[in-house]
Amino acid sequence: MAQHSTASETDACVVTPIDDYELLDFGAGRKLERWGEYLVEYPDRLARGEPACRPWSADWIYVDDVGTRGHWEPTRMGVTIRHLSHLLNEVEARTKLLITLSDGKPDDYDTYRGAYGIEDTRQALIEARRDGIHSFCITIDTEAKDYLPHMYGAANYTVIDEVRKLPLKVSDIYRRLTT
Repeated sequence: MAQHSTASETDACVVTPIDDYELLDFGAGRKLERWGEYLVEYPDRLARGEPACRPWSADWIYVDDVGTRGHWEPTRMGVTIRHLSHLLNEVEARTKLLITLSDGKPDDYDTYRGAYGIEDTRQALIEARRDGIHSFCITIDTEAKDYLPHMYGAANYTVIDEVRKLPLKVSDIYRRLTT
């Protein structure tokens, strides 16, 4: 059962029975939620009024694109790889795979750009490899050859130019990494 704050308290936090979830703030057509250790901001047409605390500092932000469904920003790949590696380390398996689907470089609005984002991602992949996790990247970024070999290694990524080829690529990669 949800716990709601009283009128005299801030309305910024609603705790729900969902494990490790909090609605932290809302307003101006946006919501800020905590899912585990990650803060997520996204549009919500019902989030009216002014947020209780701004500016927000979310790990992931969903941005509406006019005429499309929108997209998530930023791409802090190192954080995600470390989190997924932690989850994979808790699984008993002969082979542990971490396959990344990417549309470009790991970038953020602050200092997580360019060389810093690439190096942090590379370090997270090195840590995953030490834990016995095989990482591979599938991307649509035609400039990937400029940075992915440094992050994943020369043979651990592929560029696809047609999305319809994705199922075949994934099954080929899976077969290659597990045999």
